[in-house]
Parts: sequence; structure tokens; C-alpha cells
Amino acid sequence: MKNTNIIPNILSYAFISLAFPLATAALSAQGVSTVDYYLRGNSGYAPLTQENSLQYWSLTRDEYTAPESLPGADAMVIIDRVNTNGSSTLTFARGDFHKPTTYYAIRATVNTELNMTAQLSLVGDFTINARSEYSSADPNIKQLRLVSQTADFFTVGGDMILSTDKYFTTRFSLYRSTSMKVGGALQFDWNGSLSDTGYHAFDMSDANENSTGTLFTINLGGLVSNNRAVYMTSAHSLTSNFVFSNDSSGAFKGGSFEGVFATQDSVSSTANFSMNGSGRQSITIYKAANAAAHGIAVIGGRNDMTIGEVSVSSGELIFNSELAVNSVLLDGGSLKLTASEGVGDFTVNAGSLVYGGPLKVGNLTVAAVDEVKVVFSAEDLASQYLVIMDYGYLTDAFDPDAIFVAYDESGNRLGGTFALEEFSGGSGSLVYTVPEPAAYAAIFAMAAVAAAFARRKRK
Repeated sequence: MKNTNIIPNILSYAFISLAFPLATAALSAQGVSTVDYYLRGNSGYAPLTQENSLQYWSLTRDEYTAPESLPGADAMVIIDRVNTNGSSTLTFARGDFHKPTTYYAIRATVNTELNMTAQLSLVGDFTINARSEYSSADPNIKQLRLVSQTADFFTVGGDMILSTDKYFTTRFSLYRSTSMKVGGALQFDWNGSLSDTGYHAFDMSDANENSTGTLFTINLGGLVSNNRAVYMTSAHSLTSNFVFSNDSSGAFKGGSFEGVFATQDSVSSTANFSMNGSGRQSITIYKAANAAAHGIAVIGGRNDMTIGEVSVSSGELIFNSELAVNSVLLDGGSLKLTASEGVGDFTVNAGSLVYGGPLKVGNLTVAAVDEVKVVFSAEDLASQYLVIMDYGYLTDAFDPDAIFVAYDESGNRLGGTFALEEFSGGSGSLVYTVPEPAAYAAIFAMAAVAAAFARRKRK
């Protein structure tokens, strides 16, 4: 398998230890009984799921204690040292999964590669913590590499937490179009100081010549970046679908994420985003040209990915993009959208639109049957006249005042009027006129009286 490093000078060998006994104790306090298994692959490429694979595991950390059986769904798998290949030491630990396998959790403190020809599932979390300095001496080095040779290759029931105080690169080798699922949040923790250099890079299709998959669906219960934006990239042309949905218990963790989606000149990739969860998710996308202002200093010349479709059917999505968005579908839930370079097609079927400033839209389609809420802040309402959208073409005529209803952030219905201002050539604007100040004050007075009455009734 050929490994090619497409992100120079940011990969290195990882040395950090985690408090695994504390983590295991915390699980025990929650009523979860786990068994520690230490990966001790000594042949370089360890087939962890075959019958003769006991030699690759130890039940103790500092001395070899062979288990009587392979790890199962109660296993806390700990990867804390690299594999060896004969007399030489590899730059990473590696495990191969050749049959469907379930562990409780994986926690790694060294560069790790997991090769899945069958599905790997975790009940709990996947955590890897690495300290990374500049080094390009060995193109095989990576912090985390996941090789997918099957459909739905990786499922994490809890969170997938990638942590570093310098540089960290996650790389996927996709031998086919595939998907992975994280029930909790995919979380990028950057723990350096404000003056430090470093960031996370997330390569969704690495330069391996076998990375032939053209579609990667990532099902998430949340997406989080802590302290610094994340560089999202792909070495091959790829369509990546970020699908936000509830976990198996019906919960949605959500979170806030900032990133730069960009590739090399020869690569054309698209990122789509679907909000189907029941909570709140915030996403901010910066241009590659502005990456240095957000801690990513070496990719200013890369090409921005295409932001394809942004769709919302439930929950709350806050989507801020410095890039153009090809299409937006509001089919339920709540959407607050800013897109400084505009939206190609905007379709409103149902849900709530939180005002984030005027939108520039190519084609506007409004096919809602029930009312669509438009939510304004107090700052918005200081203006008497607000442009919701400037559109280039209206696909079908509709009565905006019969579809759109204004609300403030406290849930009070405001009144006022929505209208279409049409211009030559089919273009126009969807606008909102705020109620007269006297009427607006009356609305809030009535709301205050109702709230006071409700408080008296509770007494």
C-alpha cells in the first residue's frame, strides 16, 4: 500500500500518555464494566481479528500478559506504542480488521492506522491524542489513518475526539465510496497557546493510489472545532456529505465548527451539508485565501471546495459561509444563513428562517403550505425596512404575506408586512416592513401583560 504525504511538514511521531486508568474508572462509575486490551502488534501489520491474533494483545501495560480470548464489546482498546517490523520500528501502530468487530472504545497516544476490510464498531468513544512537531523525513508518518475497503466501514457510538497541541492530520484511504457514523460529535481539539502554530488537517481522500472512492458520507451527531479552524481537504476529487442526525437514543449533541474547505489545483471536490438532528449545529466556512487569519498559514494558494447543497429538515442550523452555496433547501427546522457570495437556488418548503442579513439568491422557489416563520433580532427591528432576499428569478408566483410571518427572538408574533418588489427581467426582492413603532410597542405591552398574568396564576 503506497502512502504519500500531500501535506508537507506537518506530520510527526506522537508522544503523549493519557490517564487510561482514570478513563476506565469513569466508565465503571457509570455502570460500564470494561477490560483493558493493549495493542501489542509486533509484526508491523497485525491482523487483529483472526483466530491466531492473541499474540497482538496484552492485558497489561508494561509487561506482556496474553489474553485467553480476543477483545469484544467490553474491550477498552489502548494503543500506546508503535508496532515493530522485525528488528526495525515502524512510525505508527497498525491493526487490520478482516471480520466485523465491536469494541467498547479505542484510546490511542501514538500514530495509528486502522485498515478495515470489514466493519469496525465502537460502543463508546474513539480518542487519539498526539503532540506533533514539524517533520517530513518519512512520508509514511501520519497521526491517524483510516483505510476503508468496505461499506459503512466505521461506526463510533460516542464521540470521535482528535486532540493535539501542534499539528494533527487525519487521513482516509477510500478504496470505494463508503460512509462512517459518529453518534456523538466529531471533535477537533487544538490545545496550543494563541501564539503557537499548528492546526488539524482532515484529508477525506488521501493521495494513496487506491483511494478510488468518489463519495464519502459522514453521519454525525455533531461537529466541533475547539480553539482553531480545521483544514478540510481531499487529495482526490470527492463528494463529501456531512449528514447531521440523532444518535440511537434520539439525542443530538451538536456543536460549533469553523473550517477551511480547500484542495490542490488538480482536485475538484464538493461538500454537502444536511441537518436532520433535533439540536443545534453551527458551521462557519472560510475562504482558503483567508485561512491564515484563522490559524492555517500555509494553504492560501489552494482552491476552495464547492459548497453544494445545504438542507435543513429539523433542528437548528447556523451556516455562515464566505463561499457561494450552490443550493439551499429549507424543509423544516430552523436555518440562519449568511453567504457573502450568494446562493444559486433557494427553496422554502417549511420551517423557520432566522434573519442574518440580506441574501443574494439566483432562483427563489417558495412552495410552503403552512406558515414560515422569519425571526428577527431586536437589532434587526431597529430598521423599518428589511431586505430578506434579492433574487434573480422567481420560479412561481406566491403571496409572501400569506406565507411568511414575522417573530422576534422571544417567540412573539410581530405583524408587519412581507412583499415582493419586482424589477425588470424577472428579478426582485423579498422585503419586510416592520410595524409602526406604536404598534410594535403595543405588541410588547400585550406580551408583558400576558407574562405578568401567567406569573400571578402560578402563585
